[in-house]
Amino acid sequence: DLQAIIDKCLASMTQTGGTNPGKATREYMTLHARVEPDMQRHPMCIDSKVYNLTQIIGFLEAKFLDPPAPALFLPINRKLLESEGHPDKENPE
Repeated sequence: DLQAIIDKCLASMTQTGGTNPGKATREYMTLHARVEPDMQRHPMCIDSKVYNLTQIIGFLEAKFLDPPAPALFLPINRKLLESEGHPDKENPE
């Protein structure tokens, strides 16, 4: 269940007790890259979209020479990617 995975991830980065319950104990940033097939079909800004996660991470590394946080949370709809996604025939890796 996706919610259970998210809850486990967030729990590992937040306090469960003490003086500030729920406060982050570890800094992290979130990137919602939207590379899933449903977003690829969306016609808005079609010429500007980047779907390759390697390129997207490269953009972040170039932009933030000093990472803004030590951890990255990358939510992605794996089930949708596996059911509807098709590998790039020219670059299947």
